[in-house]
Amino acid sequence: MKSFIEASTLFFLLIKGHMAETLFAGKPLLEETPSDKKQILEKHKIVPDIFAHMPKHVMFGHFEGKEMSFGNSFTPDEIKKKPDYLDWPTNGTKALYCLLAIGIDVPSKKEPKLRDFRHWLVGNIPSTDIERGQEIIPYLGAGNFLDEGSHRILFVVFQQPYRRKLKFYERNFTRREPIARARGNTSTLKFAEKYGLNEPVAANFLTVETDVPKSTPDYYAHMTTGVPRG
Repeated sequence: MKSFIEASTLFFLLIKGHMAETLFAGKPLLEETPSDKKQILEKHKIVPDIFAHMPKHVMFGHFEGKEMSFGNSFTPDEIKKKPDYLDWPTNGTKALYCLLAIGIDVPSKKEPKLRDFRHWLVGNIPSTDIERGQEIIPYLGAGNFLDEGSHRILFVVFQQPYRRKLKFYERNFTRREPIARARGNTSTLKFAEKYGLNEPVAANFLTVETDVPKSTPDYYAHMTTGVPRG
């Protein structure tokens, strides 16, 4: 009987450990408490400038393995490609979500006349499967539309209403269209109202430093158009 109990206990611990690895694989647990996150977002004036309500959860994200964590610093090269990992808590398997990446300090913190600059927009995302969502605005990292200095890029996700797909009526991009006209000077608050999106589910943000040397000049050469060159 004793050996049976010991074996059962060992089996439970093994299963428990496997479940923990499965549930939290790739999901770093941040040290910030909800109040700490609120203070960070308010300090950076993301709430209420960008959206009125505090997101309920943390969005987890990596760029080629480097974690995005409430304003930590990245170089333009590090965010040249879209995140290789984004995750957030979901409300059931049939829920659909809308993801935005917004430039807050475009072209600069001092004169953010192109806020909210849309670096990326994906709608109709089933759960957290971004690849199965509808990419409405292609991803664009940092470029020569940014002045030298520090720039915040906010990632925020909304749950779409009624668990149904939305038809997004946003600007169609062409390679000849200037970036400022195509992506800049928008309102995330008005966008959410337009499509009846709920309060933001999760958010996180990074800071990109554009005073570092641009080691890939060819990448920045096309930045007079709205769509990245493939």
